Amino acid sequence: MMRGLLFSLALLAAGVHAAELKSVEVTHKKGVYRMTSVTVLDAPLAGVFDVLTDYDDFERISSVYDDAHFLPRLGDDPVRVYTRVKGCVWFYCQTLERVEVLTNEGLTCLRTEAIPNASDF
Repeated sequence: MMRGLLFSLALLAAGVHAAELKSVEVTHKKGVYRMTSVTVLDAPLAGVFDVLTDYDDFERISSVYDDAHFLPRLGDDPVRVYTRVKGCVWFYCQTLERVEVLTNEGLTCLRTEAIPNASDF
């Protein structure tokens, strides 16, 4: 759900005029959580993609991002990114760190997968 909310905030940063969240599905199987969301946008595809893949300036998407950046690559290693988010609900505050593998299929599919032993989730 948090990823979907952050995605919606990213759309606003990209200058989206209209966005409609069509579906969000969270599944759990054998210790693995998977979240899939479908959002329809009224915005230039390349602009939205640029915002969602600009981890060196990811803080502009939302103030919950305390740090975000690409991690160094070694040879043919996949693209990895680091994000740290801070958030509070009433008096309870939490900081979460995530290292994830980032892959994309052109401009139409952006996929991230958290590396569990390098992440809080």
